[in-house]
Amino acid sequence: MTDDGDPIGYPTLVEGTPVRSADGHEIAHVKHVLFEDDVDLFDGIIVDTKHGTRFIDADQVTEITTTHVGCTVSDAEVENLPKPDAAAVYDVNMAQAESKHVWDRVKRAIKGGDWKREGSD
Repeated sequence: MTDDGDPIGYPTLVEGTPVRSADGHEIAHVKHVLFEDDVDLFDGIIVDTKHGTRFIDADQVTEITTTHVGCTVSDAEVENLPKPDAAAVYDVNMAQAESKHVWDRVKRAIKGGDWKREGSD
């Protein structure tokens, strides 16, 4: 018998939480939760898999509990999940960042270069 845990919200999801596939198998562990706090928008999770670091979109997350995250990704699809597109984002210590805006934190994390959020001017 597995412990399905109690439902929780994404803000309380912690690093290391197991991620289960649609097939019910453990496929990854949570590395980071991506969200925009100002508008209460859950964007998805960055996970560690045996294939490396991958992104699971919020639309693919079916449940978040105290013991695991469930998703619509099958066991066979894990390897083909997208890799995070900006590695520097995931090295930011969000708890110690000064700004509440995710993109401000990201900009500070990227040293040098002329980086800006895609679609912004």
